[in-house]
Amino acid sequence: MHQSWENEFRDRLPLSNTLIAAGLLVIMTILGGRFFVTSTPADAPVVESGRLTVADWDFDRGTIQLSGDWEFYWKQYLGEDRIPAKDQPDFGRVPDVWHNLDIDAVQQDLGDDDTARGYATYRLVIEDLEPGPYSVFIPILYAPSRIWVDGEQLTENGKLARDFKAGEEAIWKGHFAGFNTDDSDIEILIEVSDHIHGDGRFIVPPVFGPPDVISDYITVFNIRDLLIQGIATILFIFGIVLFLFRRSDFASLYFAIFALSFGTVLSYLGVSLPEVLMPGLDFWTKINIFYAAECAAVISAAAYIAALYPDERIRIVDRLIQIITVFFLIYVTIILAGKPDPFDFPQYAVFLLVIIPFTSLYILVTVIRAVLNNRDGAWIFLFSMLILVYCSIGEILVTNGTLPSIPAIGLGLGMTSLGFMIFLIAQVIVLAQRWTHTLQTSEKMTTDLSRLIEVTSAISSEMRLETLLGRIVHGATEFIHAERSTLFLYDERTDELWSLIAEGLENREIRMPANQGLAGACFQTGSTINVPDAYADSRFNQEWDVTNNFRTRNILTMAVEGKSGKRIGVMQVLNKIGGRFQTIDEERLHAFAAQAAIAIENAELFGEVISARNYNESILGSMSNGVVTINAYGNIEKINTAALEIFGGEEPDYIGTDANSWLAQDNAWLIEELATMRGEDVARTLLDVDVTIPDGGSKSLNISIVPLIDQDGDDNGTLMLVEDITGEKRLRGTMSRFMTKEVADKILDDGEDSLAGSTVNASVLFADLRGFTSLSEQLGARGTVAMLNEYFGEMTDAIFNWQGVLDKFIGDSIMAVYGAPIEGDRDADNALASAVEMKHILARLNEVRASRNEDPLNISVGIATGEVIAGTIGSAKRMEYTVIGDCVNVAARLENLTRYYGADIIASEDTLEHAKVSVMNRELDLIRVKGRARPGGIYEILGHHTAETFLNMEDVLHHYQSGLSAYRQRNWDQAIAEFASALKANETDRPSQIYLDRAKLFKENPPPDDWDGVWTMTSK
Repeated sequence: MHQSWENEFRDRLPLSNTLIAAGLLVIMTILGGRFFVTSTPADAPVVESGRLTVADWDFDRGTIQLSGDWEFYWKQYLGEDRIPAKDQPDFGRVPDVWHNLDIDAVQQDLGDDDTARGYATYRLVIEDLEPGPYSVFIPILYAPSRIWVDGEQLTENGKLARDFKAGEEAIWKGHFAGFNTDDSDIEILIEVSDHIHGDGRFIVPPVFGPPDVISDYITVFNIRDLLIQGIATILFIFGIVLFLFRRSDFASLYFAIFALSFGTVLSYLGVSLPEVLMPGLDFWTKINIFYAAECAAVISAAAYIAALYPDERIRIVDRLIQIITVFFLIYVTIILAGKPDPFDFPQYAVFLLVIIPFTSLYILVTVIRAVLNNRDGAWIFLFSMLILVYCSIGEILVTNGTLPSIPAIGLGLGMTSLGFMIFLIAQVIVLAQRWTHTLQTSEKMTTDLSRLIEVTSAISSEMRLETLLGRIVHGATEFIHAERSTLFLYDERTDELWSLIAEGLENREIRMPANQGLAGACFQTGSTINVPDAYADSRFNQEWDVTNNFRTRNILTMAVEGKSGKRIGVMQVLNKIGGRFQTIDEERLHAFAAQAAIAIENAELFGEVISARNYNESILGSMSNGVVTINAYGNIEKINTAALEIFGGEEPDYIGTDANSWLAQDNAWLIEELATMRGEDVARTLLDVDVTIPDGGSKSLNISIVPLIDQDGDDNGTLMLVEDITGEKRLRGTMSRFMTKEVADKILDDGEDSLAGSTVNASVLFADLRGFTSLSEQLGARGTVAMLNEYFGEMTDAIFNWQGVLDKFIGDSIMAVYGAPIEGDRDADNALASAVEMKHILARLNEVRASRNEDPLNISVGIATGEVIAGTIGSAKRMEYTVIGDCVNVAARLENLTRYYGADIIASEDTLEHAKVSVMNRELDLIRVKGRARPGGIYEILGHHTAETFLNMEDVLHHYQSGLSAYRQRNWDQAIAEFASALKANETDRPSQIYLDRAKLFKENPPPDDWDGVWTMTSK
């Protein structure tokens, strides 16, 4: 697999960039730890058995975290009931969930089996406290709660209850209570109701201290949360802006989504930026936002790592993470919309407890693979991810009391926020490196492309093959930064590869079999061969080095292909200067070889032109048609023998003379045609024109005027090809434009009288392009002409393939005749077959147009059979072979009726009667068209339809035929039922709809007794 230039350049980046970035992250971690990590000094007092002694503590050193063993009273509100403390109370760990407490005895006393739902009181006595003002702060508590100090309720968050149905949600935010005391010992009660949320826990320990110290603590706590969310928001904007400036950089987009969503998740552990911006959020909306943010973080993280390192990702794991996470989000959104028992929330989050570690592990594996492959930014990504994991696990262990808060190693509360900030900043470094490397790569590519343009310009200007090959070889060596190069060309006559120029070799020409060695293997397969060690490859002939006193280290061999894709040779470069040939060298050589191939083909073509010039001179002399060339100044440069025979005179009478003087005044129209064609790039043919020759006589000629344009697009003059039209030659040239070769040959055999007026029985076909007006307005003039030329070319083949005569093009319509001027016994069959083939050809043409993002074309066809008058009709100046008669009018009107009946092809009853071979059809109607008294049956031809273009055809035709029979028997109810069944099988079937409407009309307004089932058309 070829890597891009950008990836190739990245893999070569120096290690210093990674070390600088890693050092920056380490510095930020150390400095950020002072602000983000809230740690308690190692000698701070700890709650033991429900008591905390602060006699020796100096609050100037900081707050005290009230972690440890509190007295725990299951299903008791001591502050409200004032039940005396038991002699031997239970003890609960703070912070922790009470589900982990050993309260079996309490359960038995209360007769309650549910240790999750309930309420309790945590009690703490602080001893040896100096009188004065103090404060208690609970940063986060996932439950309604009250704080009592010495029997006085100070604050309440949410509504506590003894029954979970009566409880109300808490705001999940900081809980603060301040008080003054004159006692040395105080009692603190924290009553908690766990009926609303199933966690039942202190997620972080309460904090105690003087008001100013607690205020500083709260300020830092809130600023830290808002800061991390602000950083996430800013980086979200940063990622979006990067993506908008470079739409292909999806990594920036996914990073932006991840930063915002993960920042939103962290906000639920502290001060929420969404709640600051939208203070009216209710409980259910907050829960939904929380889960949605977690899901978005999972999906965007997986997408981000896949965009960063696409070669290392595991596609099926990406899809699995996305699909499962989206399904979970939909599921939990539906659940929360019903406002379930909030106690059940944790069971919904079990999925996240599985998918988040799984996604993290997948990201870690992908990053490690990227590190092993030396991908850009992988070391920084891995380093920052390890910091995030360390901080997250460290805070969990400190919060749960597994590890103590140790400032020296950065263990404490707020570590997750610090890790997240470091991780985000690391990604900014990664994205910044990507942009820097993109710019550097672009500059490098520009330099290389400039060098390629210089070399290709030099070789493109050389037309002599031997000199050109030398320039190509030297140019390849310079462009690829190699020591030597060789260009082998393929000789078809001998099936050999040969080189006229090989750098460093005394023997200038080399020949070898086209399947030998590395060059032969490359030429046979067309695959690029990059050999890092030439002597380790058995295909390398080491004798070349011995003979030429050269040491080949590595070889890059690539096939050279011409414009048609045919391999014309092999380019081989030896010994990359400064190392081995890389993927970027393959791309450079491929670009160079493409330019070299064009130059070689041009040089060969130039040689062929020079060698063929004399040959062409002799051909001109032997041509039966006259050739006259006129230069850019209007003078005659060449005139061949045939032209002299047509115009009379000798060659010296014409060469160098002014063409206008030669043509004389009587040929003013031809002089004007020649002037009009000057500077144009399209040839023009004038058929059957009368030209006055120098001796005063006149001849009928076919003249082709071809502008002579050089390779720079400049006017080099005009070539005039002259054909003297006589007898059979003139007739054949005329008829070949509107009929097949076989018909033309038949007419020539019968003589020119075949074109005289006669009455014949023929089939006439009209084909019209639907929606042409709107299509032509959309395409414009040039686009419309190009489209019609392509369309008419395809449709004409369908006519000629079935012995038809192209009568004329009428705008976007085609008129064809089968049976005139030569009448046959299968004319009706040929007309029907042509119509079906037109639809098949149009289907294939529409596939080609779809590949070019062009709108499809559709046609409608009408076919009628009957007597017509055929002959050459017109004026003395212009004659045209055509047919006229009632049959022509019927065919045109049948084509027009296709829109009314929703059919593609409609044929008259006479056509089917004259056909020898049965074709799939159905009767559409008995109609009396405007201007014609006699009614006739019309039929829809169905042979071109497939199961996709006509749904349920068999069922539709069965019900349609039954309905039509009932309709003509005046059985309106049965007809309505049958046509309705047909429409049920295919709701787009227009004929069934028409008859359903008619049957309903006649049921309400019965026709007269002499009604014959004929439908009269009131318009053309």
